[in-house]
Amino acid sequence: MPHSSSPYQPYAERYVDGPAAGPTAADIVKDLGLEGKLQDKVILITGASAGLGHETARVLHTTGAKLYLTGRDLAKGQAVADA
Repeated sequence: MPHSSSPYQPYAERYVDGPAAGPTAADIVKDLGLEGKLQDKVILITGASAGLGHETARVLHTTGAKLYLTGRDLAKGQAVADA
């Protein structure tokens, strides 16, 4: 059965083979044209010292938003902020 994407499900075709084939956070930010466009926004990211929080911080940094990062490990959190 063919799959087609729509304005409401723009990545549907990429999920045909399962979630690993889906878009990355960077893909979404780029596709939405948000790079450098959120300078007037403030974003709080919890758990930013590893995993999804780290990746979220890395990608949202490209939008120009002011990011506040939280995490349980200060050293890891500082490493993310420095990167």
